[in-house]
Amino acid sequence: MLSLVAMKTLAKTTIMLAGGALVAAILVGCGGGSSGPAAPLPPATFEAPQTATVTVTAPAPKKTTTAKKTTASPKKTTAPAPKKTTPPKTNNPVVNTPPAGFSIVGAWQVNKGSWGQATPGAIVVFTSDNQCNLYSPRDTYIYAGGKVTGTGLLGGNYTFVVNYKDDNNIDLIGGNTTVSLTRG
Repeated sequence: MLSLVAMKTLAKTTIMLAGGALVAAILVGCGGGSSGPAAPLPPATFEAPQTATVTVTAPAPKKTTTAKKTTASPKKTTAPAPKKTTPPKTNNPVVNTPPAGFSIVGAWQVNKGSWGQATPGAIVVFTSDNQCNLYSPRDTYIYAGGKVTGTGLLGGNYTFVVNYKDDNNIDLIGGNTTVSLTRG
């Protein structure tokens, strides 16, 4: 059974679609007498299909009036001075990219900082067949674009930016970790 689908009141006519039948009732009354409105006529029932399309048109928007603009002499205003700001402090030092042709291959002694096996006094070796002992005894690494990207013996990955000081002194910077190396 189809329940109440739509109800729309237009002036004194009410149209409802209920149970597949179109029911229309015209309300009649004298409107304004002391006895109140008159009782509506009994509804007339018409057979209609089970589906119906109801189109509702919204009323046109009301026109609004605008006040007349008055012109006054313009007032001179001074913009407030911009606030001075300082850039936020970061832990990221300025990095000097190694020059073209720089090779990280060789033995390097750790001066300061530590990460993995690279502790002060330790020797870190980068071989020409992409082996190193930076984090574990047998890491693999790639040196490209001023970065060392490695994979530890157990599969952990790491990346360090190479801060070039000269051909014999570099810093490996990764996050908050800095390891200073001197070619030995």
